[in-house]
Amino acid sequence: MPGCDRPYFEVRINETRLGAVRMFTTNTVQDCLNYCVSAADCVGVDVNYDTSPIECWPHTNIDDYVESNLFTQPGTDSYQLITRCATTAATGSLVLSFAQSITAEVRP
Repeated sequence: MPGCDRPYFEVRINETRLGAVRMFTTNTVQDCLNYCVSAADCVGVDVNYDTSPIECWPHTNIDDYVESNLFTQPGTDSYQLITRCATTAATGSLVLSFAQSITAEVRP
């Protein structure tokens, strides 16, 4: 997108949410997050690191992201897509860090 930098996801480590609509496997978290950004109906994904390849579970209902729908699940992280375009109007600089860099700090 012209004028856009990178999308922004909020991530919850070792947690998952009910309501994912389908699952596919991928070799990287980046592929899973890219899928979500490109799918118009995607509001977030759960990523299961305990499988090889990684499992990607997209969500299409924003109601999946209420706190009462959040559950502990070691080895799985829940990413909520907050914005597909995270830049400031004045400077064009990145406002929020991309979730992949957060995950890289806590996952081997």
